[in-house]
Amino acid sequence: MHAGLYKNSKSEIKKLVVRSGNYHAKVVNPSNTPKYAACLRLRHTYFVSTRGWVSCNGTMQETDRYDPYCQHLAVFHNTHILAYLRLLPWQPHTGFMLEHDFKQLLAPQERKTIIHKHSAELSRLVIAPDAYDKLHASRNPYNCDISHTLLTQAEPQAANGLITPVGCAITSGSALNSSEPTSFTPHALELLFKLFYNTALHRGYEHFYVVVEPLWLRLFNRRFGLGFRAIGPVHIFPDGTRTVAAYASLFDLETSMQQHSMEKFRWYADLDSSRAESA
Repeated sequence: MHAGLYKNSKSEIKKLVVRSGNYHAKVVNPSNTPKYAACLRLRHTYFVSTRGWVSCNGTMQETDRYDPYCQHLAVFHNTHILAYLRLLPWQPHTGFMLEHDFKQLLAPQERKTIIHKHSAELSRLVIAPDAYDKLHASRNPYNCDISHTLLTQAEPQAANGLITPVGCAITSGSALNSSEPTSFTPHALELLFKLFYNTALHRGYEHFYVVVEPLWLRLFNRRFGLGFRAIGPVHIFPDGTRTVAAYASLFDLETSMQQHSMEKFRWYADLDSSRAESA
């Protein structure tokens, strides 16, 4: 059962904030120059400098033609950015990256099945390197290898000094919002995914697409219960990166989250605690 589909004004969308102690996830307004610039610099560090997937534009900020049409979601510890994700609603003049930049991931007949109405594409998911370093991983300090750590990491207990998926310590001294379940301490990525879920509800999105590495797809489902499924074969790019296109409906998300943990789903669906301030 859907928690509720509704649309609000753009000003209300920009006020969506998910909080936990000194951590918060928010829809970043591009007119908020410092925070939006931090998002673009984080993207540049990973997608340009580390992986070389995107060419450098000389600004130290990674941007593309889709950015003006996206909702930009980010997690901050006080003012320091920890994680970022953007949502691209389908529009005739933009389409999805899956239909253009990554069209090789789907056969022509598969691309024809992409749902356009009330749909959005997730992209540019990235985790801050200094946050990831605290997980003591051996290789990539940004995005990909963290998924193996999260898949093998034991489920954390609340009110203990613990390391979140992006490596940010949440201790018993970090008070949660009083409306959150007392036995559940959210991870920083869960703050990001809660913001994604609530933004989707506000915008009326019912269908979601994403291009990810297979390990991240397993992470979405096994660690966070997001319910995405592959809709095409694994594609291997020239640099050896394995990538797959995936899809989930809003019903898939909600059903999977409830099966994964009803307590977490109630936290995800707690909309009142997700409105706090201007972006």
